[in-house]
Amino acid sequence: MADCIRGIAEERWIDWHLGRLSEEEERELALHRAECACCYERWAQWGDLLAAEALVASGALEASRALEASRALPAWRREALRLRVRLQGWGKRREPRREGRRKARVLAVAGTAFAAFVVLLVAALRAGGGDGTDPVRYAQVFAPQGVAVMGRPDTVAYAWDGGGDDASGGLGADIVPVHANGTAWVNGRTREVFVLIQGMLPSRERDVQAWAEYEGRRENLGLLEFHERQAHLYSRNNLPAKWEALAFSIEPKGGSAQPTSPEAVVISLRHGGR
Repeated sequence: MADCIRGIAEERWIDWHLGRLSEEEERELALHRAECACCYERWAQWGDLLAAEALVASGALEASRALEASRALPAWRREALRLRVRLQGWGKRREPRREGRRKARVLAVAGTAFAAFVVLLVAALRAGGGDGTDPVRYAQVFAPQGVAVMGRPDTVAYAWDGGGDDASGGLGADIVPVHANGTAWVNGRTREVFVLIQGMLPSRERDVQAWAEYEGRRENLGLLEFHERQAHLYSRNNLPAKWEALAFSIEPKGGSAQPTSPEAVVISLRHGGR
């Protein structure tokens, strides 16, 4: 790999993914990354490695799968993976330890009837096969902002599972041939949320809309985007510290100002989330 044209150290991209930079510094690096092939490669490499670590910590990716994937990497990437193991020690030397900056990621499992969520999407579903793209690779391609959220040390992960083998709610696996589950990564410091749902298929007539619920109110977070049998949402400039739950509803194409149907899934952010 060629050296950076401006001599930017690789550690700066580690800082990027760990949320140690100011918004102004991130903007400057983003502009530089667009013109420097070396830094783009480093940014992608560390995003991949740190996001994989976050997914293992949250339970969304088994450690054995991460290890297996690392063995398939080129030699230089395996070396980077070994370097990542030393990242924690490097970080402690680089800056003082601050209370709250090293919060352990807490996995809050919300048991929900996710089958009902899929049932509402059966109209005009596009059938497909396989289990979808690896979560890290999906985020790298379709939601790069989500990679950074997953990799931040103070991000909290909330996972849920559809449960059961038939995600079609009794309508038959030939209609909804997938098992839906997902994870929401919430960072109160950077005011970001990233949601990734696996095993979801889009509808031609409906959209899935996300809401933040607090004090009896609902805040519109936007519509989920669908790619390769998965769906995601990235939202910034929020106030997740006051949120009580994340909710998802099925809305007419284009979304609604307020939910027009009961929430299909509600994920508590209070139970075990802090």
